[in-house]
Amino acid sequence: MEKAVEKKVFDTALILNDFYFSFEDPEYYTTNMVVEELKDLRARAVLNQGLRAGKVRIQDPRKETVEKVEKAASLRSLMVSGTDISVVALALEIGAKVITDDLNLKLLAKHFGLRTEGVYFLKKGS
Repeated sequence: MEKAVEKKVFDTALILNDFYFSFEDPEYYTTNMVVEELKDLRARAVLNQGLRAGKVRIQDPRKETVEKVEKAASLRSLMVSGTDISVVALALEIGAKVITDDLNLKLLAKHFGLRTEGVYFLKKGS
């Protein structure tokens, strides 16, 4: 029996914090807000490589899910950006792991029972 592919939603840190990153796994997702934060040529080139290879999908979460995540962040006094909220909301909708180095983003994802993984650990292969 074939193992199911794990979906991963990434924030900006995945591309910015790992200079040699390439999309190896088949199912990565991100939001338009993350894409807007990728301003330098190298970051854009890495994203475009993933898009051309069909390994990255850009998808925005529904407004209702964003509002749910915003409320949870506010109640827990977590300092997160709108981009962070969009990442958690999308992961919640599609049942994906969140890839980030941002502690508050990880705490917010864990509040919803989402698994997280740091960019550092991806580099080390764990």
